[in-house]
Amino acid sequence: MKENLKTKNCFAYIRVSTDDQLEYSPDSQERLLKEYADKHNMLITNIFKDLGISGRNANKRPKFQEMITRAKKGECQAILVWKFSRFARNQEESVIYKSMLRRVGVEVISISEELPEDWLASHLVEAVYEIMDEQYSRNLSTEVKRGMTQKAMEGGYNGIIPIGYIKENGADKIPVPDPVYSPIIQRIFKEYIDGRPASDIAFILNKEGFRTKRGNKFELRNINYIIQNPFYIGYIRFNYFDRETKKYKENPIITKAQHKPIIEKDVFEEANKKFKLTHAKKSKPRTAASVRHWLSGIVRCSVCGGSLGYSAKTSSVKVAHFQCWKASKGQCSSLSYCNAALMEYNVIEGLRNILISDAVKYTKITSDHKKNTGENYYLNTLKSLEKKELRIKEAYINGIDTIEEYKSNKEMIQNEKLNIQQKLDEIKKKNRKQFNTDNNVNPKISDILELLQSDCDYVTKANSLRAIIDKIVYNKAENSLHFYLYTDIN
Repeated sequence: MKENLKTKNCFAYIRVSTDDQLEYSPDSQERLLKEYADKHNMLITNIFKDLGISGRNANKRPKFQEMITRAKKGECQAILVWKFSRFARNQEESVIYKSMLRRVGVEVISISEELPEDWLASHLVEAVYEIMDEQYSRNLSTEVKRGMTQKAMEGGYNGIIPIGYIKENGADKIPVPDPVYSPIIQRIFKEYIDGRPASDIAFILNKEGFRTKRGNKFELRNINYIIQNPFYIGYIRFNYFDRETKKYKENPIITKAQHKPIIEKDVFEEANKKFKLTHAKKSKPRTAASVRHWLSGIVRCSVCGGSLGYSAKTSSVKVAHFQCWKASKGQCSSLSYCNAALMEYNVIEGLRNILISDAVKYTKITSDHKKNTGENYYLNTLKSLEKKELRIKEAYINGIDTIEEYKSNKEMIQNEKLNIQQKLDEIKKKNRKQFNTDNNVNPKISDILELLQSDCDYVTKANSLRAIIDKIVYNKAENSLHFYLYTDIN
């Protein structure tokens, strides 16, 4: 007896959202999709799963995006889903993606929602399903938020319990202090009040082997979050951060809860008073000149390789200086701090000694010195646009895009290429003028030295230095600078 050959290659897509209450598990959906494929003489070649992800935004579903890309390449003839709501709960996105797939001969099939055979009727019914799914999603989101808000107002617990506490599964369970990390939280507050910077606290905790709730190393932002969280004095804080705008809300819900505090109220208030004073100083607006320096981005830390950030002299910063930015966030063990004036002097003296002696340690590297003057950025952008131009041509040849879409995309790319080329020409002209050079002459250290000691603006000095130097590595322990110069300078 001959076995019937599968006549249609298909993809299966499975999505489960943490917000959905009425849906099959991933395993159940997979079983139903496979049963449907066998009954309808289909072969599922790939199964794509987005678990714990909402269907309202396709851009946030990585497996969905991978599936669409591969489907457009002709790897399947249909996509099977348990319900159309698994494909998308945003009608606008659903229409866009389904239209895109139909152009390459791929249909989306819901195995549990039967459609009429008539073309017009089936599209109307499918649109009704999409509208109902989107409305359900909106209503569900509203109800979930309303329920969580009410729960928070009554002292209930939503989301992940912060570090320092542990909680058993169950809505009626109350968090209790973590015997390991609750003393760490108390230590953080004490050291912060005693004057230890938050970045130093993070570094010390990491060095001792402690980790955050997610198993990551502590950072400055983790310590700041702990200092401001009223959970540690027995309160629930809810709806205080807007994930879309990335901003803190002015009037969050703060309610007395049932868990035991591990920080005294007066300690919490003292720490937050200090935090607000420190934060207010840092949030003062600065001019562009006060936060930049011609050595910014050039001097690197010998321990972690991070750049040394520049801090100008202000009312709170007594001396202008350079310091490893990773160390300031508790991510580097270095003490790469140096007085800015001293760093300037040593760099200039180092370049001068390179010309006349071997007293300075330096390495020549093979690289185009133009890469740090801005030319390399625009050259790479042009290459990227050329590749993009080839891709849209292939899309047209393969029938994915129409001739109108191809013409429109090509015109847009050509206009962008023209704009980039104009900027590239301007930079080349500016560089020739700054360095007194042409296409056959490379910049000289002596010319750059003269410019660095002049009164010209910091941008010109920075660009000039980048024409001859890739980086300067600062070793605090050895009190040394290691210069990395391009091979084509003299």
